[in-house]
Amino acid sequence: MALFLCPFLAQAGDFKISATKKKESAVRAKPVKSGERTTATEEVFYEVKVASTAFKDTAPVKASYLIVVERQEIGKKAGLETYDRVTGEAPVKALTPRASESFNTELVKLRTQSLTGKWIYTDGGRVKTQDSLVGLWVKLFDENGTEVGEYINPSTLSRKHQWEE
Repeated sequence: MALFLCPFLAQAGDFKISATKKKESAVRAKPVKSGERTTATEEVFYEVKVASTAFKDTAPVKASYLIVVERQEIGKKAGLETYDRVTGEAPVKALTPRASESFNTELVKLRTQSLTGKWIYTDGGRVKTQDSLVGLWVKLFDENGTEVGEYINPSTLSRKHQWEE
């Protein structure tokens, strides 16, 4: 009995994934009266590159991603940050040996806020805040839903946050 394998099945190790953070737009804070908040925003996204490391053509795969964003609030103490989860998917077409394809993630809006003037919170709450990207997690899945590739930056992201929540 002979066993024939499809030469176009995606396998773990057939892909190398990399990502670069890009800025889409930024809005500077406008001056306000003492005691009011100033807010500046910027929109960022990741450009994700999926490259074939296989010596044969690969099958198309589905890329799923998770971006974790830390949100800080004016008036709240350090340690009370919240985390937003931005998820999405993108198809990756079949790749020839050593070829690559890129896709962009959803835009993420980051805020920087400050309380103007010489105001403080008596309980130690923040007078300046800045949202930040905690990290990016990308997984590749074949047509059967089997994971065939993964990218995590920073590597500690998977210890602090779950893929599914």
